[in-house]
Amino acid sequence: MSINSTTAERTNLSDLNNIGFIAGPTDSDSVCGHDRHEALAAGCHYDLMASRWYTQECYNGEVLNEFLGEVDLDWYQGEDHTQPATMDLVRSWEFDKLYPLHDYHILHCLYQWRRLHLAFIEHRHIDEDVFS
Repeated sequence: MSINSTTAERTNLSDLNNIGFIAGPTDSDSVCGHDRHEALAAGCHYDLMASRWYTQECYNGEVLNEFLGEVDLDWYQGEDHTQPATMDLVRSWEFDKLYPLHDYHILHCLYQWRRLHLAFIEHRHIDEDVFS
């Protein structure tokens, strides 16, 4: 399927650039706490491509590092995308929000498919977010 100019004009990709990713557990996450300090104290790990904290049984750092090594994502510290975030900052979990460009959304979906596939093959625990 090809995208014609009419379809491309209707799709405003810049709207997708305004997605912020909070480095804190979700309100419904009783295991990882309510902020990154509680999450780290609980032994949880932040998955940048899933944009959430996971317990050890659901976290797969190997697939995350492999995926990050395969893709070239740019991260920014503000909505205006003028202040780049270094990969050291990105991997440190020491941020309140990061803003990727629109290609993150597609790569996020591909990453979740990979996590789901490997979880089935390796008989690993998987979170409900991977099905969304």
